[in-house]
Amino acid sequence: MELKEAVINRRSIRKYQQKDVPLQAIAEILETARFAPSAGNAQNWRLVIVTDKKKKSEISEFCHSQHWMTDAPAFIVMCNASKKLTTLYKESGKMFSTQNCAIIASYIQLLAVENGLGTCWVGAFEHEKVHRLLNIDDDVSVEAIITIGYPDEEKHSHVRNEFVNFCYFDKWGNKQGSGHGFSVKEKAKSGLAAFKGLFSK
Repeated sequence: MELKEAVINRRSIRKYQQKDVPLQAIAEILETARFAPSAGNAQNWRLVIVTDKKKKSEISEFCHSQHWMTDAPAFIVMCNASKKLTTLYKESGKMFSTQNCAIIASYIQLLAVENGLGTCWVGAFEHEKVHRLLNIDDDVSVEAIITIGYPDEEKHSHVRNEFVNFCYFDKWGNKQGSGHGFSVKEKAKSGLAAFKGLFSK
């Protein structure tokens, strides 16, 4: 599977097959994801892989009772050991450390698709309770929880904005690309047609 295909096919999966994901499969995903870029090369992400049913149930409660989560055979709890970055970059370090975690989380989600797995990013949870349950160090924060497993649902594509609706050139509000015969509107039309073609086969 090409990267472009993985990006287009990724969906937030909330229904999973009752089939375990081998830890080896998760390890292979993480082995590749670790090459994600990070500010100061800090690699400040720390991951807790949760497969224990009782802990998954408790975590789902801490995520505002999102009980669908327990169908997933594993959770990847994305943690942020930000101390090195806050030491290096002071006030900006916390933002950089969060950005680093978001980057590797995106890599993990795309690599999961490539390996026939589905994921869902869960960002709403009671931080202190998750922190305490997993015995996470006091100076480490929890950024997100990613469910992972074999999908048991087919997700249709959501309508996405054409890039010309959110892209500006050289300054805010300028939608006119310039030079090299590049037409923003024509490019958007051809891109949308190609996207639709993926789902008409």
